[in-house]
Amino acid sequence: MTWRLWNKRRALAASFLLACVAIFSGRKISDYSSPPNREKTCDFVFPSDSRADNPTTIVVKPAGQPILFKDQGGFINDASCLNKTRVYGIVEIKTADDVRTALEFARANHLKVSVAGQRHSMGGQTFTNDGLVLDMRNLSAISLDRDRKVVHVQSGATWAQIQQLIDKEGLSIQAMQSINVFTIGGSLSVNAHGIAHRPGPVASTVRSMHIMLANGEIKNASPTENPELFRLALGGYGLFGVILDAEIQLVDNEVYSLETKTLDYRDFPAYYRTRVADDDSVGLMYGRISISPTSYLRETAIHIYRKTNFIGPVPSIQPLMTASIDSSSTSRRLEDSAAGLGGR
Repeated sequence: MTWRLWNKRRALAASFLLACVAIFSGRKISDYSSPPNREKTCDFVFPSDSRADNPTTIVVKPAGQPILFKDQGGFINDASCLNKTRVYGIVEIKTADDVRTALEFARANHLKVSVAGQRHSMGGQTFTNDGLVLDMRNLSAISLDRDRKVVHVQSGATWAQIQQLIDKEGLSIQAMQSINVFTIGGSLSVNAHGIAHRPGPVASTVRSMHIMLANGEIKNASPTENPELFRLALGGYGLFGVILDAEIQLVDNEVYSLETKTLDYRDFPAYYRTRVADDDSVGLMYGRISISPTSYLRETAIHIYRKTNFIGPVPSIQPLMTASIDSSSTSRRLEDSAAGLGGR
């Protein structure tokens, strides 16, 4: 009788333990699979750094002109919240003169300079320890030359801001990243790419740029004027100067239909050559390799956006979640600002 009672208690204890594990696991799975319900916590350092909470202290020589410090002697982090870094200060940039003054201040005080926009170049590229950070987001004026299909944009503006302006004029960006939250200066500094296979990286759509060198001199750079600086700055991560503004070539808005095909990744090169590269009706294309256990890194989903014979005014861009799509037709508007597909 005693042995039976003991076994029964053991079974109850095991059941209770399993139930607790199941509840805990279920809550964790729910937490990890649910959308975020609060802002990310960026106030930590990994791996730990014993100096992390010690603000930078530097004896400085004042600049000839006043500097608009957004923060001084504090910390900064990038969009990942994994790179909390001590910096001398963050300078709010509103004009080219603000950049020149900050560079003069940095030279006089032997500070390293980093240029930051939305801070999505993660892993420490956006700032350096004990350095001076130029926050470019308020250098964001945009103007459109409708006849030439060219937009002149300062480097702190985002692709979303450009799209809101040019869409009303029936124009679109040729190449950009898969979402539109990044600044123009940041995208040019990393020579970002999107899913527009013909223009390729964003650099191919840039007509010219104004770049401030370390000595405060402003150079105009294009494929024909200062071409070496032009090539180095595009994808140069700010090492060759501060991009102030750029002229970017635009294209007309188009309406696409979406086609999806699944194939073995080994068949993709031939498929691209025969079905995409020489087909002028294909406007955008991208592929995703499977991470399913049954077809891991073997099966590939190819998504093609093909031009349609759309008649009438092209619908204006709208947020993806509220965009109306006619399920009875394969034709849809490529919501490049909301769907984040970049391109036309």
